[in-house]
Amino acid sequence: MRRYYFPAVFTPEDNGKFSVDFPDLSSCYTCGDDMADAIIMAEDVLAMTLVDYETDNLPIPVPSASDMIPLKTGEFINYVACDTIAYRKAVLGEYLCTSIGLAMWAFIPQSRQRWMSSAKASAVIAMMGMVLASGRERERIASAAP
Repeated sequence: MRRYYFPAVFTPEDNGKFSVDFPDLSSCYTCGDDMADAIIMAEDVLAMTLVDYETDNLPIPVPSASDMIPLKTGEFINYVACDTIAYRKAVLGEYLCTSIGLAMWAFIPQSRQRWMSSAKASAVIAMMGMVLASGRERERIASAAP
């Protein structure tokens, strides 16, 4: 887990959007509505891909030199950087904390559940019941939800 940078091939599309491909990384590509959006999306997909590589203990490829990457007319290269530690904390940590928080909340006595409105609490209980239940029980819970 660390900071990485990789060359990305930006391809302008006819509608003003951009496609982005990382030739050194398998299945790592994205697009954006404009150049700024394409860069943001490229940073995100690069981090997500490299987190997967790290999680699966796959070797991280060495980034190619930009002059070794073939380009078509109109394409250009921009280096994109990411920090997989920061990505894990910001994206995966937030998801994990929310999931754990909801799971723990379900086991707190109702008298102590003060941080959530009763409407939201009922919805969470119904949602968690939907996850834990199956078949007809799931249908019964869904029909009883507010």
